[in-house]
Amino acid sequence: LGTSGNASLQFRNPGALLVAGNFIYVADEGNGRIQKLSGDGAFVSQTGRWPGKWHGIASMASDLAGMIYAAGRRDSGVVQFDADLLPVSVHAVPSGFLCYEKSGDFLICLPERAGVLRWRMEGRQIQDVTAAWIGGRPPVHCALWNKLFWILDKQTLRVGDLLGPMKTAVRLNKPVGKGFLCPSADRMLIILGRSICEFRDGNVVTLGQLPDNVLPGGAAAMGNRLWISDRAGNRLLRFILPMQDKTP
Repeated sequence: LGTSGNASLQFRNPGALLVAGNFIYVADEGNGRIQKLSGDGAFVSQTGRWPGKWHGIASMASDLAGMIYAAGRRDSGVVQFDADLLPVSVHAVPSGFLCYEKSGDFLICLPERAGVLRWRMEGRQIQDVTAAWIGGRPPVHCALWNKLFWILDKQTLRVGDLLGPMKTAVRLNKPVGKGFLCPSADRMLIILGRSICEFRDGNVVTLGQLPDNVLPGGAAAMGNRLWISDRAGNRLLRFILPMQDKTP
C-alpha cells in the first residue's frame, strides 16, 4: 500500500504504526507528518504543520478518550492530538516507547538509557521505575497486553504486572537488534528481525518471514491483520495471518 512521495497515501521513510479503534496511524517521518488510514488502508486525514521541533517519531499511543500521542525523537517531547490529528498540546517528557495504562498513566521505555518512566500527564509527574523492570538490559520494544507489561530486549521477552518485577517469559534463540511487540485483542504478535512470530503457550512461534528487501520501521496488529511499515520501499505491507485455534 502506498508509493514514494508526499501526497496522500504516499510515504517517505515510514516508521511507527498505531492501531486505535478502527484506524491506523502512520508516522510518515520523511514528510514530517502522521497519516490516518481506515482499517482497509483508505486515506482519512493527516497532521498539518508539526507543533514544536521535528526530529522524527519514536512511537505513538492512544488513550481511552481517543487522543493520539506521538513521542518525538531526541527528547523533543510528546505531542498530543485529537482523533482527527488536530494538535492539542506538547508535553516536555523524555522520548521513548509509549504505553498507555487504563489508569491514565503512561509508561515510557527509554532504550538509550535502559530505563522506564511512569508519566502521569494530569499532574505532570514523572517517576523513574527502572529498577522494577529493566535490570540493566536496554529494551528493544515494549507493550501493554492483558494487563501485563511486556518488554523485548535483545535476548529475552519479559513480562510482569504493572508493579514489577519482570519475569522472563522466553529466552530468544538468537539475539535481535530490531523488533516490535504487536498486541491485539487476543494475541501477541512479535517481529524479530525479519521473522513474524507469535507468543503462544509460553513459546515464541514463527509464523513466516519478511522478504529480504523489506526494512521494517514499525508494526501493529488489527485482529488477524498485521501491518508493517517498510522504510526501504516507502510503503505499508499488510499480512493476513492464520486465525488462532480456540478449540478446547
